[in-house]
Parts: sequence; C-alpha cells; structure tokens
Amino acid sequence: DMKGFAMSKFGAETRALVKAIASIGADHYPCTMQRTLIINAPMAFRAAWGFLKAFLDKRILDNFRILGGRSDYMPRLLEYIDEVDLPDFLGGSDASLDFVHEVGPWADHLPDLTRGGHSALSPLSLENLGTEPSAVSPKSLRNFVSPRSPRSSGRAPP
Repeated sequence: DMKGFAMSKFGAETRALVKAIASIGADHYPCTMQRTLIINAPMAFRAAWGFLKAFLDKRILDNFRILGGRSDYMPRLLEYIDEVDLPDFLGGSDASLDFVHEVGPWADHLPDLTRGGHSALSPLSLENLGTEPSAVSPKSLRNFVSPRSPRSSGRAPP
C-alpha cells in the first residue's frame, strides 16, 4: 500500500531496508512469489520504482503489478484474496487486522520489533515510513520469515 508515499520518505535507510527485503525474497524464495500488487501507487512512486527495479531479478520483477486507487486494485486483489480475508482498510470486511495485535499461531514466534510501545509494523503503509527510522532495519529482518495465514482459502498468495 503506497498511500502517503513521498520521495522525502525514501531516504538511505528506507532504500537499504527495501534492498534487504528484496534480497531476502530473491535469495530464499525465488520461485514462490507469484504476484506482488503495489496499490495506491502515486506518480512519485514511479521515480522510486526505477531505483527498486535495479535490485530485483527479472523473474521476480515480471510478477509485480503497479496499481492505482481502489477502483483499480480491488478487482485484482479479489483475484487472490477472498473479500472476507481482505483487511477493511483495503476494501474488504476483515476488521481484525490492525498491525499491532497478531492473531495467528505464529504470534509467539515473531521477533520483537517494537520501539517505544509502538509496533514497528504499524501501520503497514508508507504513510508513516521514516517516522521511526530505527524501528525496523535490514538487520532486524534477517531471521524473520512471514508465515502464510491459516485462514487462507488455498489460493496462491498475491
């Protein structure tokens, strides 16, 4: 979700984090990513996308789709995620996702990525990216693996 993206939030630490995340995916999960949908992508993101593409393998890059607002992204999201499992802030009906409280069986195994009582993953939008630059770093993500939701309908993840 690129809502709130601004080039001013795409500094050196953010670029390093994006590079680390892309590298982890390419190195450890090269053939498992079927589709990545980037939604609410503003025009400023297209400039940043030029930087990001340099760190992605062509096989992975081919799986990215850049989408605009809700009328553009909702039909595509619903190809991969049931409406009941889609967070309400993205147009679905699941109100349980708040990025502060984990509800899955993996919650006890997540690394402590909190600073000052706030979840480093809250909210998972670039709107607040850069406001707590030390909250999440490439080093803190080194051993983190995001599990697949047990509520999945069995369809391939986006």
